[in-house]
Amino acid sequence: MSTEEEVTKGTVRTGYVSAGGYAYKVRRVLYAQLKHLVQTGKVDTKEVARAAGYLNTLLYHLVVEQMGFSKSDALRITVNYSVRNGVIEWDLDSLKVEMFKRVEDEQVSKALSLAKKAIEGQYPEEEGPATD
Repeated sequence: MSTEEEVTKGTVRTGYVSAGGYAYKVRRVLYAQLKHLVQTGKVDTKEVARAAGYLNTLLYHLVVEQMGFSKSDALRITVNYSVRNGVIEWDLDSLKVEMFKRVEDEQVSKALSLAKKAIEGQYPEEEGPATD
């Protein structure tokens, strides 16, 4: 007599989040998605915490140590997972981390000045783009 293994699959999607807050968001999203399994006793809260901790440690090494991102930079994380016999397994081949590095205001201002000079005289006053 074989018993069929119940497998639940899901995807964690954080949306845009600061590099300083991704760990909290991953944990919150995972707990919310697995709430029904926790309530029915199919997954222990300690297992959810373990899985979130593992992914967050991996992401920390990627984002902070390897890529040098600071807390003000932004990320968007997507990763698939499955739950088998009360154990959460990450599909790390599906892990997608979009990274957006903050550019300092001073650097943007300098680039804007250069851009304005580069197009100066290309538009007649009455036809050019609106400027302040």
